[in-house]
Amino acid sequence: AFVEDYFPERGRIYSEPVLIYVLSNEEHAQLKKAEFDRVINDLEDIARKELNMLDENQRLEKLDGKELQTEEGKDKLAEQKRAEEENIRAMEELTKRMEQLMKDTARNKNIDKETMKKMAEALKSMQELSDKEMPEVSEKLQEAGEESNTAEKSKEDVKKAVDEQKEV
Repeated sequence: AFVEDYFPERGRIYSEPVLIYVLSNEEHAQLKKAEFDRVINDLEDIARKELNMLDENQRLEKLDGKELQTEEGKDKLAEQKRAEEENIRAMEELTKRMEQLMKDTARNKNIDKETMKKMAEALKSMQELSDKEMPEVSEKLQEAGEESNTAEKSKEDVKKAVDEQKEV
């Protein structure tokens, strides 16, 4: 698009080009299914990161409570907490993408009910993980690294974090 001014010296001013793709319902359905597959792949990546963090937390769980109270132990706990929070943020972003995908997909009548059901189940699980379960792990890791904790309390908090993370 362009606009012309009343001043004779000025030339046309052009807007940035905008491309509009018109898809059939079948093409849109394929596009959304491909997007769903990408979301599931990203979810698997988050799950792998969570498993790696679980391995590290299990190593921390094997430490003595006094070792957890050392500066090095607290640093490891803080690092695990940061990694968990980063994974939570990634999960929240993925959940938002999935919510938008569900909205877009619901408009297309060519997407079968079984696919919609799978998407809804995946979205529900993702919401539970990002809203409840993953933050509990982060909270327990934070509690384990608190200065006021006794060695026994730190060890207990790490054990609870590992138990929660196994469920995740």
